[in-house]
Amino acid sequence: MSGMSDDRLARLVKEIDLLLSKIDEWARLRGLTEVSKVLFKWVARDFLKFCADRGRTPSKESALSYLSWLGVSNKLWYWRMLRKCFEIWNLEWFTPIEEAKYKPKPPERVNRVIVSLDEFNRLYEAADETWLKIALRIAAETGARRLQIAMMRREHFNPEERTLYIPPIKRSLDRVEILSEELATMLTQYLASRRDRLPHLLVDEKGKPLTVEKMNAEMISLKKKAGLNVKHLGWHSLRRSWATWLYQEGMRELEIQRLGGWKSPHMVSIYVGLTPSETLRKETQLHPLKRLGNQA
Repeated sequence: MSGMSDDRLARLVKEIDLLLSKIDEWARLRGLTEVSKVLFKWVARDFLKFCADRGRTPSKESALSYLSWLGVSNKLWYWRMLRKCFEIWNLEWFTPIEEAKYKPKPPERVNRVIVSLDEFNRLYEAADETWLKIALRIAAETGARRLQIAMMRREHFNPEERTLYIPPIKRSLDRVEILSEELATMLTQYLASRRDRLPHLLVDEKGKPLTVEKMNAEMISLKKKAGLNVKHLGWHSLRRSWATWLYQEGMRELEIQRLGGWKSPHMVSIYVGLTPSETLRKETQLHPLKRLGNQA
């Protein structure tokens, strides 16, 4: 925004404040949960900042540029959020014919990667920044999604009890996780060393609140540093790995479902990844007749 006149900048700031206030009013009238409100405002603010940084006014053309600029796979979710924002703001959106042409396709479903503990340790050791190490540990210890990590606030962490509140997103349930002593100590020291007064639990190396785009970019760089040339390895791989590790250690599906914040036990079967040999070995160990035969 450095090339803008002061008057133009003042008008843009005023316009952004007005549009965000409309989101607040709409959320209040609809009785949205605080989490849903945060999600709407997060997308709205990110889009408006994108426009302001480029001296653009919010429009459907700006929406296309924003979607093209985003470094995420699920652009359809952003499209739907922006469509609702434009409706609230009473701005022109795409016609049905235009939507058929420009609407992003659903993200391709891929076989998500499960990392071993050794591979996770390689990622962890390759991380240079403290905030990134903490984010990796939170994802691996709690199964929190990257957006949940970006949304976490200081008050969500209780250092005395070593607990961390995981805010709900999508259709998940909220939950509280007990952290390892190592992670709790690291997080306590990190927060004590921060000089900013931002409410966010984690900020990047420049002191800015985390974004999904920042976390994705860091993961791409981290894989290269760790020498893990694994396609589709990302933050969500840590959530799937978390569920698989727990299952391999003997935790029941219903227990994993509750810890993962899922409303349906079916989701556990989607996330847990077991090889045929692991399944066969577990059956041999647990089946009463086979177990007795082995003991004989």
